[in-house]
Amino acid sequence: MAAPDQSPTRRRNVLVRAWLRWRAWRRSRPFWGGLLMIIGGVELALLPLGPLEIGVAGVALAGMPTYMLALFIIALGLIAWFTPNQKNITGLLGGICALGSLVLSNLGGLFIGALLVMLGAGAVFAWNPGQRAPRRRRRGRRRADPSSTPAPITPEPPQPDQPDEDGGSAPANRQAEAAPPASSP
Repeated sequence: MAAPDQSPTRRRNVLVRAWLRWRAWRRSRPFWGGLLMIIGGVELALLPLGPLEIGVAGVALAGMPTYMLALFIIALGLIAWFTPNQKNITGLLGGICALGSLVLSNLGGLFIGALLVMLGAGAVFAWNPGQRAPRRRRRGRRRADPSSTPAPITPEPPQPDQPDEDGGSAPANRQAEAAPPASSP
């Protein structure tokens, strides 16, 4: 007989709660911007180690600024994750590092790393920790709420002082013009 702690529903509930905690953590910080910055930094660091002989920065001392810049960009991505209140300075420094990588690191990792870091820095800088609206679960078909249906639109009669479509005056004015004025004694 299985222990009551290891039942399938208990394990499923643990996984669901873990997923909900992960989702809440991810939504409370600039997660995707930080991830793009980290991926861009890793790409900048790994490009000189590749088998292709492109660019000037290699593994020796000439490639040191590339690795330092890549580590700094990775650290900025991690800072964006773990201290989201520093998003402005993190995004700004990430954008400056992306521009600097064009000069220091094989044209910014053949433009791929620089582009990833620039997109990530922009996402981190633009992130706003606002509250999301709660999602509604849709069950079945929606029914029309009678209080929310708009009233039918009926045409309004022309006003006495406004001309009608053919350019003449409204019927009330025509009757007033046709009747002779009453004389006063």
